Amino acid sequence: MAFTPLMIDLSDRHVVIVGGGKVALRRAKTLLENNAVVTVISPKAVEAIVYLWQEGQLLWKEKVIEATDLKDAFLIIVATNNPIVNQHVINWAPKESLINAAAEVEKGNVAFPTYFRRGHLSVSVSTNGASPQFAVKMKEELERLYPEDYGDYIHFLSECRQLIKKSLLDKFQQKLLLKELLSEEYLDKDRQRRFIEWFKKNDRKSESD
Repeated sequence: MAFTPLMIDLSDRHVVIVGGGKVALRRAKTLLENNAVVTVISPKAVEAIVYLWQEGQLLWKEKVIEATDLKDAFLIIVATNNPIVNQHVINWAPKESLINAAAEVEKGNVAFPTYFRRGHLSVSVSTNGASPQFAVKMKEELERLYPEDYGDYIHFLSECRQLIKKSLLDKFQQKLLLKELLSEEYLDKDRQRRFIEWFKKNDRKSESD
């Protein structure tokens, strides 16, 4: 199975996680970070899930899964350690729901890549379930290649893009200038500040001419 790389907005979407273990916890944390509405269904749950429930960050239904629990789910995470239960959940899933089968990714239609963020920059790695450990290894290498300060750099690029797009420069000049900003010299915050000051000053001058 080949998954299509895709960014999706899960804000206020209802996600049902079936299972209460470590995998369910990892999925819950990722989903909550992205503003999903999370329901965990499991007779038992690890302490961290119980804590998130007590804090009101998610809903925990302390029960065995039933088909009716899935009817309003936009996304269903199948994350129990019982293959029979997992298969029942997959069979019960509404046709319109997305499914992530944590243990057997090929049985679902959604895969969770390993990923990290640097501000607006999101970097994800997936092997389509072939080798999760290799995906983690590559992610860690990329994290070292793009450290935390890249978040500020991406913010700088975003600010410059907005300024340049609103300027009187023609499309070709805009493209050249945006490409120039990809030079490593602009990783320096002083260089970033000087460029923005220079551009604003010269852009105002162009408008007055």
